[in-house]
Amino acid sequence: MSASLDLQCVVQTAELGESPAGSAGSADRYVLVELPLPWPAKIDQHPALANVRPGPEAAGTTRILGVSAIGRVDSTVEHTGENTDASTAERPSGSMRVICYARTPGAPFVEFQRLDTTVTPDKLGALLTAINNGHLDRLTPESDNTIDVLICTHGSRDRCCGQHGTTLFLELLEQSLNGDLSPDVRLWRTSHTGGHRFAPTGMTFPDGLTWAGLDAERVAGIVSRELPVDIAATLNRGTGGIDSRPAQIADCRGFARYGWDWVSAERSTNVSLDPANGDTAVVVTIDSPLGRGRFTMHKGEPLPVPVCGEPLENSMKTTTQMVVTSETWA
Repeated sequence: MSASLDLQCVVQTAELGESPAGSAGSADRYVLVELPLPWPAKIDQHPALANVRPGPEAAGTTRILGVSAIGRVDSTVEHTGENTDASTAERPSGSMRVICYARTPGAPFVEFQRLDTTVTPDKLGALLTAINNGHLDRLTPESDNTIDVLICTHGSRDRCCGQHGTTLFLELLEQSLNGDLSPDVRLWRTSHTGGHRFAPTGMTFPDGLTWAGLDAERVAGIVSRELPVDIAATLNRGTGGIDSRPAQIADCRGFARYGWDWVSAERSTNVSLDPANGDTAVVVTIDSPLGRGRFTMHKGEPLPVPVCGEPLENSMKTTTQMVVTSETWA
C-alpha cells in the first residue's frame, strides 16, 4: 500500500475503527437542485444559488444538494451521449429540475414526501427562498415508486468522494444505461452530503437513509431491499428524517434487529439526559409498531476527522462517538 493511499481519509477512518452509525445529517427538507457542473467546494457558493435567502428558524431546516444526472464534465458526451434523465426532453429549454423531500417537523418518521417542479434559472432563487420559508405550494406532490439514489462525487470538497464516488457513479450509470438497475431507480451524482471519510457515500430517498462504503452490488441490494441486513447494518449511517446522533444510532440498532421492515415502519424517538450521569450520558427511546427500544449511551473519546491527503495529526476537527452501555427491547 502506497504512502499516498494510506493518507486517504477513508483508509485513516477505517484504521481508527469509527462506526458510521449516527453520522448522517438531518433536515426537514432536502432540496435536490439540478445544477451545472463543475461545483464549488461549498454548493451554496454556486452562482445559480446566489439569490437564495435563508428562512426563519420557525420554518424548519432545509438542506440544498446540487445534483446532476450526467457523467463527468470532461467525458459527458463520450460516456453517455446526453443527459441520462429521460424527462429532460420534456422540459422547457434551459429549465432545471427541483425535487424537494419534506417531512413534518416533530412528527414520527417513516419516509419523506416528494414534491417536484421545474424552474428557469431566473426564478430559482425565489423558489428556493420560498422553500426555505416552508412554502411548498409551488411544487407538485409525487407518489410513484421512484427511488432517488444520490452518490456523492464532490471532488472539489474531498478527493475520496471525487475519486471513489465518481468511479461508483459511472459504474452505476453504465448499469442503468444497460437496464441492469431497477427501472424505479433515478440515479444522480450529488454534492457533499457529509461524512466523506466513509466514501463512497450516498443517500436514498424517500427513506432518507445515508450510506457508507458503497459499491455497485451493495447499491443494487439496498434499492431492492435484498442486501443481507448484517451487511446493510454496517453501512447504515442513519436517516435524515431522524435528528441527533443518539437517536440515529438507536434507529440503526432497530434496523439491525428487525431488518428492512424497520425502514417501512413509522418511528418516533426521544432523547433525554441520563439523570444518573448528567450531561455525559443520554437515554434514548425509539418506538415503532415492530418494537420499542430503550438505550443508555455515553460519550466516548473524541476521534480525529482525517483530512484527505494529510497526516492524522493535521486534523483540525474531531467527532465524538456515542457508546451504547445498555439496550433493551419490548
